Amino acid sequence: MIGVKWRFFDSEKAQLQFGIYPQLLVTSRDHARGLGQGRAGFVLPLLAQKTWDKWTTYGNVGVWWQNAADTQNYFYAGAVLARQINEHLELGVELFGNSPKERGGRSDVAFNIGGHLEIEQASQPALRWWTRHCGRYTRDGLHLIAASYKMTVRFGRS
Repeated sequence: MIGVKWRFFDSEKAQLQFGIYPQLLVTSRDHARGLGQGRAGFVLPLLAQKTWDKWTTYGNVGVWWQNAADTQNYFYAGAVLARQINEHLELGVELFGNSPKERGGRSDVAFNIGGHLEIEQASQPALRWWTRHCGRYTRDGLHLIAASYKMTVRFGRS
C-alpha cells in the first residue's frame, strides 16, 4: 500500500484534529500464488481525534474501492476510547465494523481491548532480548502492545 496522511485541521486549544489518509493498494500481479488480490484497490478514510485530560478518542470512517474478482466496494468505520493510566501505560477499547467485503458476504462488527506500554530504559538483559525479538525500540523508549483481544460478530443471513 502507498498512502499519504494529511491533517487538514489541528486545534491545540480544542485538542481536536481531522485528516484524510488516501491509500493505493498496488497489485502484485500474482494472485494465483496467493500474493495479493491481483488488481489495484483504493481506500479513502476520514480521520478524527479529540483529547481531554487523560482521555483520547479517535476514529475513522471510509470506503474501499476494489475491483478484484469476488470483491466489492465497502464502507467501514471504527472508534477508540483510550485513557493514559500513568506516564508509561495507556489502555483502550475499540469498536469497528464494515459492510460486506465480498459479493454475498456479511457485514462485520468487532471490538478490541488493548494497551500500550512504554519502557524507558532497555538496559537490563531481558529488556535487550525483548527489544531485539518482540518490541520496537525508539529514542523515546521501548514500545509494545501489552494486550489485545478481538471478537467478531457477524450480522446477516446464514
